[in-house]
Amino acid sequence: MSSMTKAELHATIAETFPQDRLEDVIALLDEYGTESHEPEITRVQFDIVKLSKGNLAELKNLVKQAKIDYRDILMWAESPLSPQEAALIINQLASWMEKDGKQELASELRRRSQRISDSC
Repeated sequence: MSSMTKAELHATIAETFPQDRLEDVIALLDEYGTESHEPEITRVQFDIVKLSKGNLAELKNLVKQAKIDYRDILMWAESPLSPQEAALIINQLASWMEKDGKQELASELRRRSQRISDSC
């Protein structure tokens, strides 16, 4: 995805949410990016808006997920795979990691797969 400006992000927010909710949406989105491990703020916020489809409750859930691991948001919004397909692939990778004796990595992959499945 190309670089997006804050102005473009705000235009997308205005197109996606009712006018009377814009301040709430921006306040929720601004919760992401407050920690040093939360990079690519505008990109992630844009993807959150895109995934929320104008649903404020979903936006809130997506912000919470981004704070846990922003890469999930990027994958869900920008991957050509469906979430179900991504979860299956991640599970397969976890199986390979287990066979290779990398239990910790396999466990992390299974957690990611479960988060994807739970979000569907």
